[in-house]
Amino acid sequence: MQIKFPSTVPVTLGIATYNRDTLLKRVLNALQNQTLDSNLFEILICDSHSSDNTEQVICDFAKKNPFISISHLHTLNILACKRNIAIRSSRYPVVIFLDDDCIPDPDFLEVYSNAFSANTDPNEKIVLCGEVVFPRDWVKTSNYYRFRDSLHRYTNKSDRNNLDFNRIVVMNMGFLKNNFLETVQFVDERFKGYGCEDIELGWRLISNGYIIKKLPARVTHFEPSGDINGYCKKIFHTARDGSSTLLQINPQCYADIDSKYKLIDPTLDFNPIHVKILRRIVFLILRQGELFNFITAFLRKTDNLRIFYCPFLFKLVLAHSFYQGALARSNKSLSLSSNWYE
Repeated sequence: MQIKFPSTVPVTLGIATYNRDTLLKRVLNALQNQTLDSNLFEILICDSHSSDNTEQVICDFAKKNPFISISHLHTLNILACKRNIAIRSSRYPVVIFLDDDCIPDPDFLEVYSNAFSANTDPNEKIVLCGEVVFPRDWVKTSNYYRFRDSLHRYTNKSDRNNLDFNRIVVMNMGFLKNNFLETVQFVDERFKGYGCEDIELGWRLISNGYIIKKLPARVTHFEPSGDINGYCKKIFHTARDGSSTLLQINPQCYADIDSKYKLIDPTLDFNPIHVKILRRIVFLILRQGELFNFITAFLRKTDNLRIFYCPFLFKLVLAHSFYQGALARSNKSLSLSSNWYE
Protein backbone atom coordinates (compact mmCIF):
# COMPACT_ATOMS: atom_id res chain seq x y z
CA MET A 1 0.00 0.00 0.00
CA GLN A 2 1.37 3.40 -1.00
CA ILE A 3 1.72 5.87 1.86
CA LYS A 4 0.32 9.35 1.17
CA PHE A 5 2.33 11.95 3.05
CA PRO A 6 0.70 15.19 4.22
CA SER A 7 1.18 18.25 2.03
CA THR A 8 3.01 20.48 4.48
CA VAL A 9 5.99 21.86 2.56
CA PRO A 10 5.15 25.10 0.76
CA VAL A 11 6.56 25.49 -2.74
CA THR A 12 7.51 28.25 -5.15
CA LEU A 13 6.71 27.72 -8.82
CA GLY A 14 8.90 29.73 -11.20
CA ILE A 15 7.56 29.94 -14.77
CA ALA A 16 9.91 31.21 -17.48
CA THR A 17 8.08 33.12 -20.22
CA TYR A 18 8.37 35.76 -22.91
CA ASN A 19 5.65 36.97 -25.31
CA ARG A 20 3.59 33.79 -25.05
CA ASP A 21 0.43 35.08 -23.40
CA THR A 22 -1.87 32.45 -24.90
CA LEU A 23 0.27 29.56 -23.71
CA LEU A 24 0.83 31.17 -20.32
CA LYS A 25 -2.92 31.53 -19.89
CA ARG A 26 -3.34 27.76 -20.38
CA VAL A 27 -0.72 27.09 -17.71
CA LEU A 28 -2.33 29.50 -15.25
CA ASN A 29 -5.76 28.00 -15.88
CA ALA A 30 -4.34 24.64 -14.80
CA LEU A 31 -2.76 26.19 -11.71
CA GLN A 32 -6.04 27.57 -10.41
CA ASN A 33 -7.31 23.99 -10.07
CA GLN A 34 -4.38 22.46 -8.16
CA THR A 35 -5.12 19.96 -5.38
CA LEU A 36 -2.49 21.58 -3.17
CA ASP A 37 -3.99 24.20 -0.87
CA SER A 38 -3.46 27.70 -2.26
CA ASN A 39 -1.72 28.90 0.93
CA LEU A 40 1.04 26.34 0.30
CA PHE A 41 2.33 27.69 -2.99
CA GLU A 42 3.25 30.87 -4.80
CA ILE A 43 3.65 31.54 -8.52
CA LEU A 44 6.48 33.64 -9.92
CA ILE A 45 6.15 34.63 -13.59
CA CYS A 46 9.75 35.15 -14.72
CA ASP A 47 9.53 37.44 -17.72
CA SER A 48 11.59 39.95 -19.71
CA HIS A 49 9.14 42.81 -20.24
CA SER A 50 6.89 40.96 -22.69
CA SER A 51 5.25 43.23 -25.23
CA ASP A 52 2.12 41.10 -25.73
CA ASN A 53 -0.83 40.56 -23.38
CA THR A 54 1.17 38.77 -20.67
CA GLU A 55 0.63 41.46 -18.01
CA GLN A 56 -3.14 41.39 -18.55
CA VAL A 57 -3.23 37.60 -18.38
CA ILE A 58 -1.50 37.74 -15.00
CA CYS A 59 -3.77 40.51 -13.72
CA ASP A 60 -6.88 38.60 -14.80
CA PHE A 61 -5.62 35.49 -13.03
CA ALA A 62 -4.91 37.45 -9.83
CA LYS A 63 -8.43 38.93 -9.84
CA LYS A 64 -10.08 35.55 -10.35
CA ASN A 65 -7.87 33.85 -7.77
CA PRO A 66 -7.22 36.30 -4.92
CA PHE A 67 -6.08 33.52 -2.58
CA ILE A 68 -3.23 32.44 -4.88
CA SER A 69 -0.01 34.44 -4.58
CA ILE A 70 1.30 35.45 -8.01
CA SER A 71 4.10 37.89 -8.89
CA HIS A 72 5.34 39.21 -12.23
CA LEU A 73 9.14 39.51 -12.28
CA HIS A 74 11.50 40.77 -14.99
CA THR A 75 15.09 40.02 -15.90
CA LEU A 76 17.25 39.56 -19.00
CA ASN A 77 15.75 37.47 -21.79
CA ILE A 78 18.08 34.57 -21.05
CA LEU A 79 16.53 31.35 -19.81
CA ALA A 80 19.12 30.88 -17.06
CA CYS A 81 18.35 34.37 -15.74
CA LYS A 82 14.67 33.52 -15.54
CA ARG A 83 15.42 30.35 -13.59
CA ASN A 84 17.68 32.26 -11.21
CA ILE A 85 15.28 35.08 -10.49
CA ALA A 86 12.81 32.46 -9.31
CA ILE A 87 15.41 31.11 -6.89
CA ARG A 88 16.36 34.56 -5.61
CA SER A 89 12.74 35.68 -5.18
CA SER A 90 11.33 32.50 -3.66
CA ARG A 91 9.70 32.78 -0.23
CA TYR A 92 9.42 29.04 0.26
CA PRO A 93 11.89 26.19 0.89
CA VAL A 94 11.13 24.28 -2.32
CA VAL A 95 11.56 25.79 -5.79
CA ILE A 96 10.01 24.22 -8.88
CA PHE A 97 10.90 25.20 -12.44
CA LEU A 98 8.25 25.16 -15.16
CA ASP A 99 8.13 26.41 -18.75
CA ASP A 100 5.29 28.47 -20.16
CA ASP A 101 4.23 25.73 -22.60
CA CYS A 102 4.02 22.98 -19.95
CA ILE A 103 0.54 22.47 -18.54
CA PRO A 104 0.64 20.78 -15.12
CA ASP A 105 -1.70 18.01 -13.99
CA PRO A 106 -4.11 18.94 -11.16
CA ASP A 107 -1.94 17.19 -8.55
CA PHE A 108 1.34 18.57 -9.91
CA LEU A 109 2.23 20.83 -6.98
CA GLU A 110 0.89 18.39 -4.39
CA VAL A 111 3.12 15.60 -5.73
CA TYR A 112 6.17 17.84 -5.32
CA SER A 113 5.10 19.02 -1.87
CA ASN A 114 4.41 15.46 -0.72
CA ALA A 115 7.77 14.26 -2.00
CA PHE A 116 9.69 16.85 -0.01
CA SER A 117 7.44 16.38 3.03
CA ALA A 118 8.39 12.70 2.99
CA ASN A 119 12.07 13.57 3.06
CA THR A 120 13.21 13.09 6.67
CA ASP A 121 16.64 14.61 5.97
CA PRO A 122 16.38 18.31 5.01
CA ASN A 123 20.06 18.28 4.04
CA GLU A 124 19.76 15.38 1.58
CA LYS A 125 21.09 16.35 -1.82
CA ILE A 126 18.21 15.45 -4.09
CA VAL A 127 16.63 17.00 -7.18
CA LEU A 128 13.31 15.73 -8.49
CA CYS A 129 12.33 15.77 -12.18
CA GLY A 130 8.78 15.14 -13.36
CA GLU A 131 7.39 13.55 -16.49
CA VAL A 132 6.77 15.42 -19.75
CA VAL A 133 4.11 14.16 -22.15
CA PHE A 134 2.38 15.53 -25.23
CA PRO A 135 -1.40 15.71 -25.78
CA ARG A 136 -2.80 12.24 -26.48
CA ASP A 137 -4.61 13.22 -29.67
CA TRP A 138 -1.41 14.75 -31.07
CA VAL A 139 0.56 11.59 -30.31
CA LYS A 140 -2.11 9.44 -31.97
CA THR A 141 -2.14 11.46 -35.18
CA SER A 142 1.49 12.61 -35.56
CA ASN A 143 4.67 10.56 -35.71
CA TYR A 144 6.68 13.64 -34.75
CA TYR A 145 4.76 14.10 -31.50
CA ARG A 146 4.89 10.34 -30.90
CA PHE A 147 8.68 10.55 -31.05
CA ARG A 148 8.86 13.64 -28.83
CA ASP A 149 6.43 12.03 -26.36
CA SER A 150 8.81 9.11 -25.88
CA LEU A 151 11.74 11.21 -24.67
CA HIS A 152 10.74 12.13 -21.10
CA ARG A 153 8.17 9.45 -20.25
CA TYR A 154 8.61 7.47 -17.05
CA THR A 155 6.19 4.64 -17.84
CA ASN A 156 8.93 2.11 -18.59
CA LYS A 157 9.22 0.15 -15.33
CA SER A 158 12.63 -1.19 -16.29
CA ASP A 159 14.16 2.28 -16.26
CA ARG A 160 16.31 3.24 -13.31
CA ASN A 161 14.68 5.61 -10.85
CA ASN A 162 17.67 7.97 -11.05
CA LEU A 163 18.51 10.18 -14.03
CA ASP A 164 21.93 10.83 -15.52
CA PHE A 165 23.01 14.47 -15.62
CA ASN A 166 22.36 14.72 -19.36
CA ARG A 167 18.77 13.48 -18.93
CA ILE A 168 17.79 16.13 -16.41
CA VAL A 169 14.36 17.70 -17.04
CA VAL A 170 14.77 21.30 -15.87
CA MET A 171 11.43 22.44 -17.32
CA ASN A 172 9.79 20.20 -14.67
CA MET A 173 12.23 20.13 -11.75
CA GLY A 174 12.10 20.77 -8.01
CA PHE A 175 14.72 21.16 -5.28
CA LEU A 176 15.35 22.49 -1.79
CA LYS A 177 16.39 26.11 -2.19
CA ASN A 178 18.91 26.35 0.65
CA ASN A 179 20.77 23.18 -0.32
CA PHE A 180 20.86 24.33 -3.93
CA LEU A 181 22.31 27.74 -3.04
CA GLU A 182 24.96 26.21 -0.80
CA THR A 183 26.24 23.88 -3.52
CA VAL A 184 25.55 24.60 -7.20
CA GLN A 185 24.12 28.09 -6.42
CA PHE A 186 22.52 29.06 -9.75
CA VAL A 187 21.97 28.11 -13.38
CA ASP A 188 24.94 29.48 -15.35
CA GLU A 189 23.87 32.73 -17.04
CA ARG A 190 26.71 32.61 -19.56
CA PHE A 191 24.49 30.37 -21.69
CA LYS A 192 22.84 32.99 -23.91
CA GLY A 193 22.06 30.88 -26.93
CA TYR A 194 19.95 27.75 -27.14
CA GLY A 195 20.82 24.58 -25.27
CA CYS A 196 23.24 22.96 -22.79
CA GLU A 197 22.56 25.06 -19.69
CA ASP A 198 20.40 22.18 -18.44
CA ILE A 199 23.01 19.43 -18.74
CA GLU A 200 25.72 21.71 -17.35
CA LEU A 201 23.52 22.24 -14.29
CA GLY A 202 22.92 18.50 -14.10
CA TRP A 203 26.66 17.84 -14.25
CA ARG A 204 27.34 20.25 -11.38
CA LEU A 205 24.54 18.68 -9.34
CA ILE A 206 25.99 15.18 -9.74
CA SER A 207 29.51 16.50 -9.09
CA ASN A 208 28.28 18.01 -5.83
CA GLY A 209 26.83 14.73 -4.62
CA TYR A 210 23.22 15.20 -5.74
CA ILE A 211 20.91 12.43 -6.90
CA ILE A 212 18.50 13.34 -9.71
CA LYS A 213 15.35 11.30 -9.21
CA LYS A 214 12.23 10.76 -11.28
CA LEU A 215 8.96 12.04 -9.86
CA PRO A 216 5.40 11.27 -11.08
CA ALA A 217 4.57 14.97 -11.39
CA ARG A 218 3.35 15.28 -14.96
CA VAL A 219 3.09 18.20 -17.34
CA THR A 220 1.69 18.24 -20.86
CA HIS A 221 4.01 19.95 -23.31
CA PHE A 222 1.72 22.10 -25.43
CA GLU A 223 3.71 22.90 -28.57
CA PRO A 224 1.14 23.10 -31.40
CA SER A 225 3.55 24.48 -34.01
CA GLY A 226 6.18 21.79 -33.52
CA ASP A 227 7.59 19.75 -36.39
CA ILE A 228 10.79 17.94 -37.27
CA ASN A 229 12.24 20.97 -39.07
CA GLY A 230 11.85 23.15 -35.98
CA TYR A 231 13.28 20.46 -33.74
CA CYS A 232 16.28 20.04 -36.03
CA LYS A 233 16.85 23.79 -35.81
CA LYS A 234 16.97 23.55 -32.01
CA ILE A 235 19.47 20.70 -32.16
CA PHE A 236 21.58 22.69 -34.64
CA HIS A 237 21.71 25.63 -32.24
CA THR A 238 22.42 23.33 -29.31
CA ALA A 239 25.51 22.08 -31.13
CA ARG A 240 26.58 25.47 -32.45
CA ASP A 241 25.71 27.84 -29.61
CA GLY A 242 25.03 25.90 -26.41
CA SER A 243 27.85 23.41 -26.90
CA SER A 244 30.25 26.22 -27.80
CA THR A 245 29.58 27.89 -24.46
CA LEU A 246 29.75 24.56 -22.64
CA LEU A 247 33.16 23.78 -24.13
CA GLN A 248 34.44 27.16 -22.91
CA ILE A 249 33.13 27.12 -19.35
CA ASN A 250 32.94 23.42 -18.49
CA PRO A 251 34.85 21.21 -20.94
CA GLN A 252 34.79 18.29 -18.51
CA CYS A 253 30.99 18.26 -18.64
CA TYR A 254 31.12 18.03 -22.42
CA ALA A 255 33.70 15.26 -22.16
CA ASP A 256 31.38 13.30 -19.85
CA ILE A 257 28.34 13.50 -22.15
CA ASP A 258 27.06 10.31 -23.74
CA SER A 259 29.58 8.94 -26.23
CA LYS A 260 27.08 9.13 -29.08
CA TYR A 261 27.52 12.92 -29.15
CA LYS A 262 31.27 12.56 -29.35
CA LEU A 263 30.90 10.32 -32.38
CA ILE A 264 28.96 12.99 -34.28
CA ASP A 265 31.02 16.04 -33.23
CA PRO A 266 33.75 16.62 -35.86
CA THR A 267 35.51 19.23 -33.68
CA LEU A 268 36.65 16.61 -31.16
CA ASP A 269 39.67 14.36 -31.53
CA PHE A 270 40.15 10.77 -30.38
CA ASN A 271 43.33 8.74 -30.32
CA PRO A 272 42.15 5.11 -30.52
CA ILE A 273 42.40 4.12 -34.17
CA HIS A 274 39.18 2.09 -34.14
CA VAL A 275 37.24 5.14 -32.88
CA LYS A 276 38.79 7.32 -35.58
CA ILE A 277 37.76 4.84 -38.25
CA LEU A 278 34.22 4.64 -36.88
CA ARG A 279 33.96 8.43 -36.76
CA ARG A 280 35.11 8.74 -40.37
CA ILE A 281 32.35 6.38 -41.44
CA VAL A 282 29.79 8.31 -39.39
CA PHE A 283 30.93 11.66 -40.81
CA LEU A 284 30.80 10.29 -44.36
CA ILE A 285 27.15 9.47 -43.80
CA LEU A 286 26.32 12.72 -42.00
CA ARG A 287 27.81 14.79 -44.84
CA GLN A 288 25.14 13.54 -47.25
CA GLY A 289 22.93 16.62 -47.11
CA GLU A 290 20.61 15.56 -49.91
CA LEU A 291 19.98 12.23 -48.17
CA PHE A 292 18.92 13.96 -44.96
CA ASN A 293 16.76 16.45 -46.85
CA PHE A 294 14.99 13.45 -48.37
CA ILE A 295 14.55 11.73 -44.99
CA THR A 296 13.22 14.93 -43.41
CA ALA A 297 10.77 15.42 -46.28
CA PHE A 298 9.68 11.79 -45.90
CA LEU A 299 9.08 12.24 -42.17
CA ARG A 300 6.96 15.32 -42.81
CA LYS A 301 5.02 13.68 -45.64
CA THR A 302 4.20 10.55 -43.64
CA ASP A 303 3.71 12.28 -40.28
CA ASN A 304 0.08 11.18 -39.94
CA LEU A 305 0.72 7.58 -41.07
CA ARG A 306 1.58 5.51 -37.99
CA ILE A 307 2.68 2.56 -40.09
CA PHE A 308 5.73 4.61 -41.16
CA TYR A 309 6.76 5.57 -37.63
CA CYS A 310 10.51 4.94 -37.25
CA PRO A 311 12.31 6.51 -34.24
CA PHE A 312 15.67 5.71 -35.84
CA LEU A 313 14.96 8.08 -38.76
CA PHE A 314 14.15 10.91 -36.35
CA LYS A 315 17.38 10.27 -34.45
CA LEU A 316 19.29 10.17 -37.73
CA VAL A 317 18.16 13.60 -38.93
CA LEU A 318 18.76 15.05 -35.46
CA ALA A 319 22.31 13.64 -35.54
CA HIS A 320 22.81 15.33 -38.90
CA SER A 321 21.60 18.65 -37.43
CA PHE A 322 23.97 18.31 -34.47
CA TYR A 323 26.86 17.54 -36.84
CA GLN A 324 26.08 20.61 -38.96
CA GLY A 325 25.79 22.79 -35.85
CA ALA A 326 29.17 21.60 -34.57
CA LEU A 327 30.75 22.42 -37.93
CA ALA A 328 29.25 25.91 -37.79
CA ARG A 329 30.75 26.82 -34.40
CA SER A 330 33.70 28.63 -35.95
CA ASN A 331 31.49 30.63 -38.34
CA LYS A 332 28.47 31.93 -36.43
CA SER A 333 26.08 33.92 -38.61
CA LEU A 334 23.49 34.44 -35.86
CA SER A 335 23.77 36.04 -32.46
CA LEU A 336 24.07 33.77 -29.42
CA SER A 337 21.28 35.78 -27.85
CA SER A 338 18.81 34.80 -30.57
CA ASN A 339 15.33 34.96 -29.12
CA TRP A 340 13.89 31.49 -28.57
CA TYR A 341 10.65 32.70 -27.03
CA GLU A 342 9.21 34.18 -30.21
